[in-house]
Amino acid sequence: MALQDSATAAIAAAEVSAQSLDLSDADITVTPTAGCSSALTGAGLASVTIEYPFSLVSGLLPIDDFILTGKGTMRCFG
Repeated sequence: MALQDSATAAIAAAEVSAQSLDLSDADITVTPTAGCSSALTGAGLASVTIEYPFSLVSGLLPIDDFILTGKGTMRCFG
């Protein structure tokens, strides 16, 4: 989004860069969705947030499954 001003390109890049996670479009939020500025991110900023469900394999800890969240923000056009 920040380099190409395209939410679709940002989602595709996130999916390709993390192929082993099997991300879907629903796991990825791009803000703003068009025009590289919004009330949420401020003028000239683009953000990509990925939420990924995570489950512990061992079962030894009394912790339920949870959602890992990662967010990146970059000034528009580099």
